Amino acid sequence: MKRVLCLLFCVLLCLPLFACANEKTVTFVMFPLAGRSILADEGAVFASSDETVATVDDSGLIVAVSPGKASVSVKQGSKRTTYKIEVLDPADYLTLYDAAKITIQNKDILQKVQDTMDALLLENATWQSTVEAAKKGDRMTISYTVSVNGKVVAETKGADETFILGSGDYVKGFEDALVGSKKGDQLTLQLPFPESYPDDPTLAGELAVFDVSVKQVELPIYPTFDNEFVKEHTKYQNVNEFDAQEYINAKASLAISAMVDRSTLKADPPKALYDHYFDQYVKRLETVLYYEYQNKVTGLSEILKLLDLTEKELRDSAYSQLAASVMQDCVFHTFMYQNKLTLSQEDFAKGTAQYVAENGYESLDDLLATSGLTLADIREVVLIDYLALRAAEMVKVEP
Repeated sequence: MKRVLCLLFCVLLCLPLFACANEKTVTFVMFPLAGRSILADEGAVFASSDETVATVDDSGLIVAVSPGKASVSVKQGSKRTTYKIEVLDPADYLTLYDAAKITIQNKDILQKVQDTMDALLLENATWQSTVEAAKKGDRMTISYTVSVNGKVVAETKGADETFILGSGDYVKGFEDALVGSKKGDQLTLQLPFPESYPDDPTLAGELAVFDVSVKQVELPIYPTFDNEFVKEHTKYQNVNEFDAQEYINAKASLAISAMVDRSTLKADPPKALYDHYFDQYVKRLETVLYYEYQNKVTGLSEILKLLDLTEKELRDSAYSQLAASVMQDCVFHTFMYQNKLTLSQEDFAKGTAQYVAENGYESLDDLLATSGLTLADIREVVLIDYLALRAAEMVKVEP
């Protein structure tokens, strides 16, 4: 930080005052084919110093091309911002497991297809109240109070909470303890919060007492999984199309998981990559705090003040998630780069349109305006779907 301040001081000495006030420099560290979005006013002019290293389009989307250094300039009237782009060589950081050496069991693919079908049926089930003991797959309505060190930290009294038993929505052990309970039961559970708990980092690792009241247990009544159901509730036209496409999707998902699990880091990626995913973590935390706890906060400083944490404490609580994101980032972009794969404009447009439709937005502009996502975020989702299908083409399937 001192070095940066010294450099800025030198610039202040060398440039006219009006230039200093209107110029800014930002640094992005990326792997090949990764993207970053620049938010700029309409009419901004973008330019890359070396398009063999990084490109930028009229929307402000920067895409890394190959290892090296470049700069992207943005002019907005009298203001000018320079983005220093450093594109890393993936071979310096990761030993990528060869997808062609991966063998996937056909039964595992079929099970994922079945899981998808079961989730659809459950989502569209009707429910019938019962006095029988609750089992996984039943729907429960509960109220509860959570206490840590004798202090209540959460409660739903007067605002009953409904969930599917076995969904994994609660801390480890909570739902297992409710199996066998009945309507009217009162339970007291002692369970620890996970060491990484993004919903409320102040509770991470703490032992809590859950006082639970079971208000209702309901059995699912499933619809018939036929052509009519598929056409109404999925993007497919019939059961055969569902089975065929979801088989490919399941194979792709298993291929990617296997490749991530078997690849190894040989050098820790730069801190800048962790910072990038930490920034995204902060954005997700803003959303959680607003929708789950009705706390409207904007930016890291407000979150730290609300949660009474230092930035280091928040980073430490999120570290496992950040490390997993960086590892996946390494694997995804190394796979694309080493296999000389690119995401064409046509593939990007098609994938974006599908993403917009599947998430219930009227248009891409509507999504960008209301979701908090950037074009680079959406491109990353489309890119992952694209590379997953390419990986699925390489793996072997064992009957």
